[in-house]
Amino acid sequence: MYIRIYLYIYIYILEYNTKTNIRCLTNIAAGTSYETGQVIKNGVLDVLMTLLAHNPKDTPNNDLIEQIFWCFGNISGDCFYYTYLLLVQKKLLKFVFGKMLANNNHHFNISVLLQWCWVINNMFRKSSSSEGIGWEQSSSNTNADRDSNSNDIIEIDYYVPDEEEENFCEDVLQRQLRQCRTTIVSFLPNVLQLFQYLYHAFNNINDTSFNESDRTNIESCLRELLSALLFVSDDFDDPVRDWGCIELLCDEKVCSVLLSIVNSSNIAKDIAMNAFRVIGQMISSQNDDTTAHIIQSGFLAAIPKWLNDPTKTYRHEAMWTLSNIAAGSIEDIGSLLSNEELIKQVIQMALNDNFEIRREAAWVICNCFQGGSSQHIVKLIFQYNCLKPISFMLKHICTTAHRSIDRSLHDFKIAEESTLQLIVHGLIAALRHFVNDSTQLVQIIDTCDNLQIVDTLQDMLSLSSMDDDLHNDIDTLLSTFLSDQSQLD
Repeated sequence: MYIRIYLYIYIYILEYNTKTNIRCLTNIAAGTSYETGQVIKNGVLDVLMTLLAHNPKDTPNNDLIEQIFWCFGNISGDCFYYTYLLLVQKKLLKFVFGKMLANNNHHFNISVLLQWCWVINNMFRKSSSSEGIGWEQSSSNTNADRDSNSNDIIEIDYYVPDEEEENFCEDVLQRQLRQCRTTIVSFLPNVLQLFQYLYHAFNNINDTSFNESDRTNIESCLRELLSALLFVSDDFDDPVRDWGCIELLCDEKVCSVLLSIVNSSNIAKDIAMNAFRVIGQMISSQNDDTTAHIIQSGFLAAIPKWLNDPTKTYRHEAMWTLSNIAAGSIEDIGSLLSNEELIKQVIQMALNDNFEIRREAAWVICNCFQGGSSQHIVKLIFQYNCLKPISFMLKHICTTAHRSIDRSLHDFKIAEESTLQLIVHGLIAALRHFVNDSTQLVQIIDTCDNLQIVDTLQDMLSLSSMDDDLHNDIDTLLSTFLSDQSQLD
């Protein structure tokens, strides 16, 4: 009850000591969901929007606006529904970009822009997935100390609804989620324009209203916006997760800024990696035009830097991105394999790096097998000796599987089983290119035999824990393609 009394006082005297009272509201909004709900219930959103509306564009009160955005950041970061209120009901993006930042009007100091970038990141994050939104139920007996007949916002309880309630809640949540995403995509060009402006300011600080001491905060703005872009670049076929904004991110100027950040030695490494991840997720959308556009922008030249990075997660991210390029069109595979030093580095890492990265490198190779041409496969096998790391991976999976059987059948990890399936399918796809070329096929079989690939696959057929379909695929590979080569002579 004390929270509500304080809120009435703060809102009543807001006009007399605005900044101080907004700071108090901001601190309350940073508390529990119940406390944040009280801030919203007592009309604070309308008060803050009114204060913004009466702030002159050309001579804004930066300290006041910074505090307002800070309060919005705490509210939007609390839960999805509060983000929905700001995005859809209060039209916050439309208001700020339409009135306050219209026509490249940048009269705000960097502290204000940093808070605004944080608000954007929170709203994008909360709208990124229906998972975690939760089922919200108001219950008058949530807190025994509160009067069940009061008009207070009830603290949120999470529960499992019955089937009828679940269908209704799911429909409402999905509709709200779609509304949030539609709003975000509508104003994504504005966000990207702000992103480009801030990167220009970072590189050309003397040409802007900022000074050298603002550089750290500009970096922080870029960090928040790239984190937000990671959510909207996660564009998959699943309609629940599909933002439909990859084309906006493929804008030539946007791609140029992302690549510049990836290649920059003057910006924080985590920011550069987030730019790399945005590009990587755009490639993972499996849109051939998107991948081709990114490759043509010179992205492949940026990858070795991250493959050589001492941080394992960064190397893994770079290899994962390469595996997605290799899963693209035959033209994408050709572009990848034409970069000789890059492929040599992939093969080297497939033999000597951390196991998770070796496994990802195996995906690069096998994706090339499945989508590449005969010339691509010959180059991989005979020029780059790519079957050697494939042999290592097969032996590791086989050894791990036998050990797992000794402990529990369920210890045969799905990740390794999926990798085994990819290798088997990759080898079948590769060998099919040479069914009418016995000379080339015999050479490949000899290579597989010398690397003990055939023996390892035969050993795997004895695994009782293996999926039946995978067992049949291995049997097909052995009987159809890796049989006694003397029969082919």
